[in-house]
Amino acid sequence: MVVFAKSCRLVLIVLPISQVKFIIRGNLFAHEKCTVMPWVIRLSPYDRKKIMLAIEYVKLRYTEAISAEHLSLEFDMDARRMQTGFKEKTGLTIHNYIIQHRLLMATIDLDTSNLTLKVIADKHGFATQSHFIELFKKHSGITPNQYRNSARA
Repeated sequence: MVVFAKSCRLVLIVLPISQVKFIIRGNLFAHEKCTVMPWVIRLSPYDRKKIMLAIEYVKLRYTEAISAEHLSLEFDMDARRMQTGFKEKTGLTIHNYIIQHRLLMATIDLDTSNLTLKVIADKHGFATQSHFIELFKKHSGITPNQYRNSARA
C-alpha cells in the first residue's frame, strides 16, 4: 500500500521486510523534495510458525474455499498480518498461492490420468471447467488439452 500526501511530502510504503525496495524511476513523484519512509510489518517467531502452519493447511485443503479471513480465524491471527506473512514466506498472495497450487495439482492429473477437464476442475476446487481452462491458459500460455497432448506426444 502506498499513501501519497497532497503536497507529496510524505510517501508511506507498507511492505513485508523481505520486500522493502526503493526504486525511483522517471517522474514517479511530483516534487523533488518527496521522501520515502517504509513502514515494515515485523512478524514474531510465533507468528512465523503460524504462517508456516497456514501454508501447510492450504496445501492440504486447497480444494476448499479458503480466504485470508478464514486463515486468520483458523490460526488466531490478524488478517493483515496473515496476508503479509504469507506473502513474505511464499512470494505470493494467499489467493494466488491457492490458484498456483491448484494448477500444479491439476497438471499432475493432466499428465497421469485420462480424467475429463470437468472432473479435474471439480477435483481441484475450480468453480467451473471454463474458469480452470482460463486460469491454466493465463499461467501456462496453452490450454489444458494442448498441454495434455504435448505431454503425451
